[in-house]
Order: sequence, then structure tokens, then C-alpha cells
Amino acid sequence: MIHSVIVKQGGAPGDIVSRSRDTHQSVLKAVSWRTLGTLDTFAISWFFTGRIEIAGSIAALEIATKIAWYYLHERVWAAILDDESGATAIEYCLTAVGLSIVIITAVNGIGTNLNAKFTSINSSLK
Repeated sequence: MIHSVIVKQGGAPGDIVSRSRDTHQSVLKAVSWRTLGTLDTFAISWFFTGRIEIAGSIAALEIATKIAWYYLHERVWAAILDDESGATAIEYCLTAVGLSIVIITAVNGIGTNLNAKFTSINSSLK
């Protein structure tokens, strides 16, 4: 196995009691990575807009969604790497492709509204 597991005291290495440590590690990794990413987003937004309140709004908006996406990404990869059958790995990949198609469709659907909003923000910055 690629990840660590918790085994009961005195148990054999194959006696798995809990994988909660992996879940906790994934959450901590997601939060620490997202904190760095949000600071980066904030700095870039501030650099381009010159306005700290807009940079803060952008950074605040993206932090929760990206933590959730990272956690999901981490768990899917953990499941793929744990599974020894090729069929399940393919199923996960197909699920990821399907989810990507849904996301792209949704983003295209709201793209016009976002474009109008960003155009409005851009003109208010000038």
C-alpha cells in the first residue's frame, strides 16, 4: 500500500483498524496547500487591481471551493492507488471526465454573466 494505515497494537501489519489518519492527513494537506494558494491569489489580485478589498474578495471566494476540490482530488487518487483492479481505476477516471464535462457546461452557461461582471469591475477600476 502506498499510504499509511493504523493497525491495532499487537496486530499483524495487515490488520487494519482505521484509515482515518489518511483522511485527516488529506484534510490538513488541503488546508495548508490552499492557504498558500490563497495568499498567492491575494497577492496577484492585489498586484493587478491595486485594491486590497477586491483582492481580499477574490481570495475569500476561492478558498472554500479549492479546499473542497483538493480534498476530492486527494481522495480519488488515494482510492485509485489503493485499488488493485484496473476496472475501478478506469471507473474513477470516467467519473472525473464526466464531472469535468458537467463543470465545463456549467461554466459556459454562466460565462456570459461572469464576463459582464468582470467587465463592470474592470470599468470601475479605471
